[in-house]
Amino acid sequence: MTLMIHHLHALGSAKCQPLLTPPRHDIEISQNVAREFRNKSLLATQKDPGDEIIEPSI
Repeated sequence: MTLMIHHLHALGSAKCQPLLTPPRHDIEISQNVAREFRNKSLLATQKDPGDEIIEPSI
């Protein structure tokens, strides 16, 4: 780790900035995953009859 810091310092701030900025990832939930999550959530809710089911607005 110390060696990496020394090498980055030697590069200078302009050249090392892209190496220290990780790319952002877009997270997209597929219809299958959303459906399975909803179904399992409804099953868990049905196990406790005191809970109220509120449908999310899309």
